[in-house]
Order: sequence, then C-alpha cells, then structure tokens
Amino acid sequence: RRTKAEVEKDLPPKVESTLHVEMTPSQQELYSAILEEVRPKVFEAVKKKGIRGASISILAALLRLRQVCNHPNSIDALKDLPGYDSGKFALLQELIEEAIDSGRKILVFCQFREMLGIIRRWLDEAKVNHLYLDGSTTNRQDIVDQFNNDSNVRLFLISLKAGGTGLNLT
Repeated sequence: RRTKAEVEKDLPPKVESTLHVEMTPSQQELYSAILEEVRPKVFEAVKKKGIRGASISILAALLRLRQVCNHPNSIDALKDLPGYDSGKFALLQELIEEAIDSGRKILVFCQFREMLGIIRRWLDEAKVNHLYLDGSTTNRQDIVDQFNNDSNVRLFLISLKAGGTGLNLT
C-alpha cells in the first residue's frame, strides 16, 4: 500500500469550491423545530455536567442538525415521510447531472449511509449507472476495479468510513 506522501506528487493540484446552499422552507422549518427541542436539553446538560460531561448531548444534537441539512429524510424517524426536500440534495443532483453530461467520473463521499441511500434511490430512478461502497460491501476490490476500468460507470458512492483507507481510484 502506498502512502499519501508517495501518491500526492502524482496528483494534479487540488481544486476546492465552496458552494453556499439555502435550505428549503420545509427543511428550515424542521431544522428550527429540532433546534428548539435540543437547545434546552444541551444547555441543561452543560449546566449540570460542564462542557466535557455534556459532549455526548452536544454531538447528538449537532448530528441531527447536520442530517437535516443534508436531507430531512436521512433521519430514521423521518425516512418514509413525504413532503421533505433538500436544497443541498437538489444542488448535488444538478452537479452530478452536469458532471456526467461532461463525461467526468465522480466520487461522492458521505458520512451518512442514510443519505447515500437517498442518493442511490434517485440514481436508480434516473437510471444512472453507478457503484456503491459502504461497510457492508463484501467484494470491495472488484467494485474498485470496475470503477477504474469500466468507462460506462461514471459515478461511485462511498461512505467515508468504508472509503477511508486502501482505495486506489482513477
């Protein structure tokens, strides 16, 4: 296995783009409701236990808020409820369509498997050829080889945890 220092010199310069996205009205409403629910609980935990003692409460609250920002349906309790949409997901759909139309290959990394599931369902409905890798994937190397060698596969969905080590992708 090669190290990052060995590989880095062969890579083109890194290009970063920051895209600011507004939440949709339904998304903003849910975000505000969850914030109202968790804020007093977090402050109470901090008051009783201090910042260190309340770290689990703080992280849990931030996790739920981050999931809402990705897509409200990525929260287990809301996954089957209709009526939610996401500004971030709408932008991701645009970016994926644009990249595929231009012939580029795309890697989509996400921390949340539920969000990858939402993306995957959309890709299946849109009949976009793609591959998927998460912790439950058993034939990991076969999938990586298929992405690297099959010009018909332009998109690879990867969970951050599963894709964190040992992937050589071109």
